[in-house]
Amino acid sequence: MLSIELGSAEEIFIIAVPEVGDSANILPRPHLRMAKTLFQEVAYEANINHQAQQETVVFLRTESGYLLASRNFLKQSRVVVPPNVQAIEYEGDYFVPINQLQQTNLEVDEQRGEVKMTLPAATFNATQIESRKPVKFPPQLEQGAFLNYDLFAQKDNIGSQFDGRFELGVFNHYGVGISSMLANSFNGQEKLIRLDSNWTVDQPENLASWRYGDSINRGGSVGRPIRFGGIQFSTNFATQPDFISFPQFGLNGSAALPSTVDLYINNIKTFSQQVAPGPFSINNLPLLTGSGEARLVVRDLFGREQLITQPYYASRSVLRKGLNDYSYEAGFERFSYGLVSNDYRDFFASATQRYGWSDNLTIEAHGEIKAQQQTASAASVWLIPRIGIVDSTVALSTDQNRGAGQSVSAGFERQAVGWSYGVRTQLANKGFSQLGLSDSISVPSRMNTMFVAWNHPRFGSFGVNYIDQENREVPSAKLLNLNYSKTVFDSWFLNVNAFKNIEDSQGYTLSINLIKAIDERTSATAMLNRSRGYSENTVQVQRSLPVGEGVGYRVLAGQGDLNQTQAGLSAQNDVGTYSVEAAQTRGENAYRATVSGGVILSRGNVLMTRRIGDAFGVVDVSGYPNVKVYAENQLIGKTDSNGLRAIPNLRSYQSNMITIDPTDIPFDSQLESAEVNAVPYYRSGAYVKFPIDKEKAATLRVLQKDQTPVPAGALFEVNDSTTPFIVSDDGMLFLKHLKENNHIKGHWQDQLCEVDIAYPQTDDPLPELGEFVCQ
Repeated sequence: MLSIELGSAEEIFIIAVPEVGDSANILPRPHLRMAKTLFQEVAYEANINHQAQQETVVFLRTESGYLLASRNFLKQSRVVVPPNVQAIEYEGDYFVPINQLQQTNLEVDEQRGEVKMTLPAATFNATQIESRKPVKFPPQLEQGAFLNYDLFAQKDNIGSQFDGRFELGVFNHYGVGISSMLANSFNGQEKLIRLDSNWTVDQPENLASWRYGDSINRGGSVGRPIRFGGIQFSTNFATQPDFISFPQFGLNGSAALPSTVDLYINNIKTFSQQVAPGPFSINNLPLLTGSGEARLVVRDLFGREQLITQPYYASRSVLRKGLNDYSYEAGFERFSYGLVSNDYRDFFASATQRYGWSDNLTIEAHGEIKAQQQTASAASVWLIPRIGIVDSTVALSTDQNRGAGQSVSAGFERQAVGWSYGVRTQLANKGFSQLGLSDSISVPSRMNTMFVAWNHPRFGSFGVNYIDQENREVPSAKLLNLNYSKTVFDSWFLNVNAFKNIEDSQGYTLSINLIKAIDERTSATAMLNRSRGYSENTVQVQRSLPVGEGVGYRVLAGQGDLNQTQAGLSAQNDVGTYSVEAAQTRGENAYRATVSGGVILSRGNVLMTRRIGDAFGVVDVSGYPNVKVYAENQLIGKTDSNGLRAIPNLRSYQSNMITIDPTDIPFDSQLESAEVNAVPYYRSGAYVKFPIDKEKAATLRVLQKDQTPVPAGALFEVNDSTTPFIVSDDGMLFLKHLKENNHIKGHWQDQLCEVDIAYPQTDDPLPELGEFVCQ
């Protein structure tokens, strides 16, 4: 037991206090109610572990000099008070003897009015730090339409061909509908083929999507995705791009003093933050998939460092604990896609459900059913910490023609910065059946795959891939692929690729590419290609199109079996992309031309633009033309005569920073903000409005009721605004922030003046309104 002396020399009070214990919370404890005369209230600037508090703190001091701190102050400072330290009630608060806190050093500087407290790091509550801090913007619900077109024309020795691919999109608050088609004309024979037509309803709040019409099902671990027409409901993690589906890891540490925490993932700095004294945890590390190492450097204000390292293994094939990933679909299988418009046949239904059983184990169930065939499978993916991924699948099927079938597979994979490798084997009997499998061909009886990859910053990257596939109706194959790449001569990139069919003594392919980046858009490539009965050496120089308007080109010359020469020129402006090409191969000439672009309908406006991708935006600068528009700090172009500008490529469900150049706005206008964040839905548009108000200003002459000018220095306010405007000589007054109808009030000495003013319709930025007499 410890004792604290409270009171004067004439009147001594002894309070027995138990020894300090461990605790993580401040809890109400039995307390002593003491008389006010036993204490003196003192105010100090508080400093805890070299971290100054934000306000002056009131302490209690006994006559013998002991200090007591309020429990609320300690809680705000994240200090954990052990529950067996007895608090003293004083003026409605509870105070704790500071010398009863664990391993506490206390210094009082009376001259500076400062109390310095030093406590061990474990005394503080832990700080939780989120290394990923996504900024959430709700997607914008708009309505409108767009049209993409790609036109292609070719002329060669065989004949002339004209193709057109068109994509029509309509979107509103209920979703987005897309329909695409292909028009073809070859030597007078014409075809019009519908490709895809569907309506999609995304639900970002549920990470899910509904799709009606043409779609592709999810085949699971063993299935084959097929095209179909029907209905599909599935998870869609892309509706929340910041959402991480695979398990994330955290790091723990502690700091005795205010410190800076730097996080390195595979020696790349990814995160930095200031932390207060005490324990801390960094959650949701921004990990790269595969094997790696997280390193934490904690540096305090005196420059002292501590290092925390943690190896990890992360994989996107594993779901975090408790997370579901599913897809359910039903409809009719589609055949001859791209050849005919409506070849829908057998009805089917399929379902895939994946579940994160734990952060290290994900399980899956998949089923397919149609009139003549049913298939079911179960799969698992197991993450072995710091090592790799093990997966396995068992599938059973029944088919009216094939009978009963079975298939099993298992594999292991490790991805790492240095060595990566993996093996997989799959076995199936002849009766195994699944969606997308032709009636005349059965699945391979055995398929073994293997890969090994090695990457070194000095020696380059090397990879080996091997496939051993034993078929029944078609010849078996054993395929070996070797790949090597490295930067050579400081700025050249070398890639060597060799492919060999081991079953065929003459079946091989060798490709060597040497690429030089001349600038950000221009590159030169030398290529050597060899295979059985074929040899070709080519040189190519290419300059890609810029983000905005500009020109690109491509020139290729080859010597060998093809003996080819090609040249192409491409251009891009606000409304489209264009290219022309000419080629000669073995003495035969061919000519090609392409045109692509888009049309947008949004809020009654029709805009021509380049081809629309993931999503688009329409910028409205309140009718001001020739205003420069930027997307993510890249110049897109200028607004048209109506103050509008289309941005054909925005990222759906992500914040796209759209800015305008404020110097392009006339000086008599007010721009609230030059930056707006646009968040469109997938394949939809965002209407980006920059509110700009034209500043209405004017001059006038104000007269008193006796027709004499209002004296200089009088103050006038417009429409009850608090901003004063000062009268100059001879009653002249300059006013801003005017509306069409205005009421102004003025005062000087003991005089008051009120005047009603109408602002005229004029292009003059500063009209002279004439004389007005005080009412």
